Amino acid sequence: MSIQTQLLDGFLNLAASRNRHFLYDQELFYILDYARISIPENIYLSYGEDPEEKFKMKFHDIDKKYVLRIVSKYIENGSVAGGTAFGASSRNMEDLIAEMKYNFPVNYAKWIIDNRDKATDRYRDVHDKNELITKISYDIKGFLIVEQVYYPKMFGTEFFIELGFNEQQEPLILFGDNTEYSIFKESGKSDNCASFSANNFDKNTLKETIGSLNAVRVVTGQESSGLPHVKIDDILRILAVFLSIAQNYSKLNPSAKWHLTGFSSIPCVSADSRLVPLRAKLTFMQA
Repeated sequence: MSIQTQLLDGFLNLAASRNRHFLYDQELFYILDYARISIPENIYLSYGEDPEEKFKMKFHDIDKKYVLRIVSKYIENGSVAGGTAFGASSRNMEDLIAEMKYNFPVNYAKWIIDNRDKATDRYRDVHDKNELITKISYDIKGFLIVEQVYYPKMFGTEFFIELGFNEQQEPLILFGDNTEYSIFKESGKSDNCASFSANNFDKNTLKETIGSLNAVRVVTGQESSGLPHVKIDDILRILAVFLSIAQNYSKLNPSAKWHLTGFSSIPCVSADSRLVPLRAKLTFMQA
């Protein structure tokens, strides 16, 4: 068993012990960073942790911008109620966290009351507003602070990587231009997207197929675009990590303790000559 698999096993075991069948962004960032994948700078703050001290230890550029997100296993679509803040910096981080602690439960409770059909089971049947606010406040685990990555939003800068399955339940990795994600998911056809079997893939074929995608040709400099070029080996590295994890935790792997039900990075962006996963998501079940 590789160290990478041991690390992921540890996170999956911990999550399951806490009745959680998904990994947080910061846990997946840790795995990807260990696998030498470029990730955005990030730190996690527990609810009662002092942001100023930890922020100074990790980040030294006081003018650099970050994204602040609420972390909770129960709260979904937190951005609809101010659970995500862009443009944060060390100058205003403490104030933003304090404001989010106070305002978010009130705003999210209002959103739930107005959108009962979209609320999770935990909140849907709570009809007393004050009780709902208290419950939401209690459910905030902490805050994730992530580097705000800037990139030109044009063809060849946003990609998706996602786990899929064929009819035999063999794991596949889907990859391509993010603007054609929906089309590819529906039809399986696109000049800018491709899928690969995690159980039977060849590195040379992978490189040849990826290199032929129009969006990849643009981002790697094979087509003139004026963008900072990403090395195709960097794209192959992150795909190889996804393929390896999908294979190790496949439903067809008899030795796997956990099976993946979902695994994705959407979007994964081309910025500063690197391919950076801005978000990462993994869901699993016991084998």
